[in-house]
Amino acid sequence: PCVRRVYFTATGAARRRDFMEAWAEADAARYEVQNLARMGLMEEAQAARSRLAPELAGYGALRGTQRALAAFKRDTDRINLDRSLGSEERRRRIEDIRTRENAFIVQALGNYNRTRRQLRPGEMGPVPAEE
Repeated sequence: PCVRRVYFTATGAARRRDFMEAWAEADAARYEVQNLARMGLMEEAQAARSRLAPELAGYGALRGTQRALAAFKRDTDRINLDRSLGSEERRRRIEDIRTRENAFIVQALGNYNRTRRQLRPGEMGPVPAEE
C-alpha cells in the first residue's frame, strides 16, 4: 500500500504538472490571438490563429477540465473542514476525488495531445492508428 501511494502520488503529480503546462500553452495561445484582434491587427491575429491552431483547438476541453479541477479542490476543502467525518471516511472521500481528478486529467491530456498530433503531424511523432 505504501509503495502504491507513493507511485500514485508521483504519477498524479506528474500528470497534473503536464496538464498545467498544456493549459498554460492553450491559454497563452488564446490570449495572444485575442490581443492581436483587439489591437486591430487582423492579419497578425489570423497568422497567430494558424500557427497556434493545435493549442486553440484544445482550449475548450482544457478549460472545462481546469474548471472541474477547481470544483474538485472546493469539494476537497469542504471535506477537510467537515468535522463530522471520521478520518477514514475523510480519507476515502478525498481518495475518490483524486481518482476522478486523475481520470479528467488523463482524458484531457490524451485529447489535447491527439489534437496536436493531428494538426502538427511529424512534430510529435507519428499519429497512432485509431482503435
